Amino acid sequence: MKKYVVIAMLALLSTACSNPHHNDGMKSQLDAIRVMIKQSALMAANAACAETGEKTMLIHAAAVQDRRAMGGPEMAKIHKMMNMQPDASGGMNMGKEDKMSAEMKMHVALHDAGEDVFDFLDGLGETPGISCQQAAPASMAASAAMLREATSGEANNEETISSAKKLDQSVTAILNKQDDALVPPQVRALALALQRI
Repeated sequence: MKKYVVIAMLALLSTACSNPHHNDGMKSQLDAIRVMIKQSALMAANAACAETGEKTMLIHAAAVQDRRAMGGPEMAKIHKMMNMQPDASGGMNMGKEDKMSAEMKMHVALHDAGEDVFDFLDGLGETPGISCQQAAPASMAASAAMLREATSGEANNEETISSAKKLDQSVTAILNKQDDALVPPQVRALALALQRI
């Protein structure tokens, strides 16, 4: 699914992102999308450990929330602010990463994370599918991501920040020592994507 990665026109983007009010509006849209993607990832990870009926509901809920994040009004506003137009393949035009603004880099990271949630959900539906044990790194990464969200804008919340760091360190340790048989590619990709947002 990553072949549909977003692409942007750099000349227009640099002009558009130079306005401070524009940046504030873009930041609030990106923040809202980031929260929705983290929520969908946490529901997806929880689905791996749920019983059949609950698993189906959680997969559906995660897909609904991820679709909302990727195709909702916030994403449409960002694309409009960045003067982005779909190309012939349905993707968006994007420049080189080293010349992207911080907002554009976050935009791309959010698209990647959203696609990784969909890939994870596809993996849950396969046979035998992603097991609860295999999903653990994604589950911990999603929990750490939600903890980081809880500290957003707060200067002194050391216990929450410390808990998020410990979870992220555990995720990294698992990913460093496990192979694809124990940690499926969809789990690895989602865990890493969540650590970037």
